[in-house]
Amino acid sequence: MSRNYSMRTKKKFGIRGLIGVILALAIFGAGIYLEIRRYNNNSQYDLAVTAVVKSVNDRRGSDGEREYKAHCEYYVDGKRYTHDTKWTDHRYLKGDTITLYVDPDDPDSVERNGFGIIAGLFTVVAVIVLYGFLHKK
Repeated sequence: MSRNYSMRTKKKFGIRGLIGVILALAIFGAGIYLEIRRYNNNSQYDLAVTAVVKSVNDRRGSDGEREYKAHCEYYVDGKRYTHDTKWTDHRYLKGDTITLYVDPDDPDSVERNGFGIIAGLFTVVAVIVLYGFLHKK
């Protein structure tokens, strides 16, 4: 009887594992697809400019930690543009320089999604799903 029980458990785990792998690959694939779309949508931001921090705002985030937002100024073809960064834990100081990527046809348009956050997040979720399916009793 224990042998039959063992074989049924292996079959169940095998199907559960297969479902977990398929689901994890689908989530991972969706993350890669979205990241490729994001990259293609932002490919026009290929002009690197150096922006100078003119002022810095700070606040307490929801976790109680300080967050900073820099107001920057940069020039393209002699014309002045401004940009405000996202709130971040990076402490900017007046006079710091930041590299921004702008659309040469519309220099006021700054690329804001410089990191592969979407693919990373989907990868973490895929690993969690896979682990959950393979280790669930």
